[in-house]
Amino acid sequence: MARVIGSCCQMNVEGETVRAFIPRPLPPEKPPLRIEGALGERPAESDR
Repeated sequence: MARVIGSCCQMNVEGETVRAFIPRPLPPEKPPLRIEGALGERPAESDR
C-alpha cells in the first residue's frame, strides 16, 4: 500500500505547461495526548 504524501497539479502558465507538487498539511505542532490504562499510571508512580 503506497503512502499518499501529496498530489501533483498540472496547469498552463502563459503557454507553458508546468507541474507543481502540493504536499499534504503537516500535523498540529502539539497534538493532544491521551495516555490511558496502565501506561497512564506510570507517570503518577514516578511522583511518589
